[in-house]
Amino acid sequence: MNEVDGEAVLKAKGYDERPFMQNLALGAGLALQSKIGLQPDWDILDFGCGTGLVLQRTVDHVSAAVGVDSSGAMIQVLNEKALKKVTACCLQLSPTSNLAQHYKQQSISGAPDEFDVVYSSMTLHHIQDLPATVKLLKAYLKPGGVLVAFDLEKGPDSITFHPQPISSSVYHKGGFTSEHLSSLWQEAGMKDVSCERVHRFTKDVKDDAGNDKKVVFWMLMVKGRS
Repeated sequence: MNEVDGEAVLKAKGYDERPFMQNLALGAGLALQSKIGLQPDWDILDFGCGTGLVLQRTVDHVSAAVGVDSSGAMIQVLNEKALKKVTACCLQLSPTSNLAQHYKQQSISGAPDEFDVVYSSMTLHHIQDLPATVKLLKAYLKPGGVLVAFDLEKGPDSITFHPQPISSSVYHKGGFTSEHLSSLWQEAGMKDVSCERVHRFTKDVKDDAGNDKKVVFWMLMVKGRS
């Protein structure tokens, strides 16, 4: 591992240890259990899994889990956790770069490539082409499977969620309205679509004068069946 990779891994480990990130993962994990009702014979896919903070809270409730992230550092930290029943994949999912191909290239056997639940947590705001991504994720669902996403609710102070200047990797600054998320799911052909607040959290941010303040945010959950 070269120096740049080493720095990236250290950053990923720091991300993993932040109480704020642990809190977000707890909110998503509890909502998946209470709102979706994870089952012991289900296979699940975590899209944009990072270091596996949500997977840690879901994998014991299902048969098998796959975590996908485009960051090799994040996937390395996830692999170091050696979570049972979890297959970690460093992969940028696309129509031409899919799980089946990845499994073959990496000699991975026994991992599922279709799922009862596909979910993402705080990932959508980093994605430029959301309609295409939602349709891509839908294709990994078993018939009747559930597509779920958790992300920041747009509000008066939600633009402060990301430190200024906001990274170019954040395409949807300030989060989403429930109407926007619901429309994405409906346009992708999902059924029984709903979107609701599921987790309230606070974060220390900077105001316009550079002073510290605590802001209350909400995490939305959108879901629908294939």
